[in-house]
Amino acid sequence: MFCLKFPIGIHPDWIRQLGSEGLDSLKRSLLQVLAVRLHVPTRTPEQSYRFERATLDAVTRVLALMDTTNFLSTNRQEWERILRNEGVMAPLLSRIESKMVAWHVKKILSASKADAAVGKKPTWRA
Repeated sequence: MFCLKFPIGIHPDWIRQLGSEGLDSLKRSLLQVLAVRLHVPTRTPEQSYRFERATLDAVTRVLALMDTTNFLSTNRQEWERILRNEGVMAPLLSRIESKMVAWHVKKILSASKADAAVGKKPTWRA
């Protein structure tokens, strides 16, 4: 086990999943809830898919590099910079996209798992 020197805003449900199922399971659950949160009902299924897929691909690439300590200790502003790939010539997401996704990531992790997935499942997912 490890210890962080400061309190973090992650709901006990997510910590419990981390302890019982591991970090990879937690990352998959986060991506599933994020997909629901990114869905915009006024877009066509094709528009939703293109936007959500590109965003989720960027978040997946970032999550693949994170270990437990990095994942748990990253605050919203750091998520924004990471998702924007700040300082690198090939950005992952635009400034507004990274800001919105970072807000959703921290909002999801601070809520219970039951409350995190507010909204309906995207129509393009079976």
